[in-house]
Amino acid sequence: MSALLRLPHELMLEILEHLFKDEDARTPSFTSLCRASRGLRVLAEPFLYRIFDRPGPHRIEQFSQKFLARPDLANHVRSVDIGFVSENYQCFQPDPTPFEVDKWIDDDDAADNAAACVGHIIPATAKIEKLRLVYDCGARPSWWKFMEPALDSHNSQLYHGYQHLRTVEIACLPGVYNEVPIGPLYPIFQLPSLRSLEIRGCTGKAFAMDSLVPGWGNESEVPREDPWNELESPVERLLVLKSELGNRTLDRLLRGCKALKHFHYEMDRLSFYQETLDYKDFGVALACHSKSLETLQIDFASDQAAQIW
Repeated sequence: MSALLRLPHELMLEILEHLFKDEDARTPSFTSLCRASRGLRVLAEPFLYRIFDRPGPHRIEQFSQKFLARPDLANHVRSVDIGFVSENYQCFQPDPTPFEVDKWIDDDDAADNAAACVGHIIPATAKIEKLRLVYDCGARPSWWKFMEPALDSHNSQLYHGYQHLRTVEIACLPGVYNEVPIGPLYPIFQLPSLRSLEIRGCTGKAFAMDSLVPGWGNESEVPREDPWNELESPVERLLVLKSELGNRTLDRLLRGCKALKHFHYEMDRLSFYQETLDYKDFGVALACHSKSLETLQIDFASDQAAQIW
């Protein structure tokens, strides 16, 4: 161990990087190194926080508290996966929100301690490259809204704009009234480095009620102040799965992307709000990407969805 500790830091980091690439041995290896030597802990600990995946409520809280104690560790996080598959999902139990975490988010969003901690983790990870959120849309708040503080340039304390975020996946657990409205996701499409976006359980009906873009989703004319008209998203891979989007929504969505390479739309029926899809109009919107599109897939989420559409 003494010989190992005398290695130059550059070589030591190369060793740690090699260990990190082994997914199965990653956590046990780093944990052992951290316990074996305080000197190695200084080098190894940041790598333990590069990937945060599939945590339970208690791990979320521990992760958040660690950031409060060591804010520098948040800059080492590259991937956050806060996902709960439906068969393993358990509702968070109400718990008092720590003051240190509570100050990061609005009072209305602190529905429980775990949600509040998620609201701390997401904006704190300024150098994140991949974000995956799977949650119950019936619960409050919608977890992707926790990104907003870091996207607000007027918020000098939290703003960083997710300059490195390339991959985003957002999904809600299947269930009655569980759906992701596409309209309020506009800021995510604006991310400067975004290349891949996957949304599950998405609808366009919120545009008819959303104050950001009034008039969407119905027969009224889209207002001139619609920000999607000026959008040039850098996203190249767009997957809209198990979703219900009609002509108007798809048109704005496709025209808002600069040069799509891969597009997959999986149609479903999620609510009593009936979207309509005209394939001719759909084709006109897709023509905007005729020079860049490499793969196109349009299908139905189920046989039942195909019959309804």
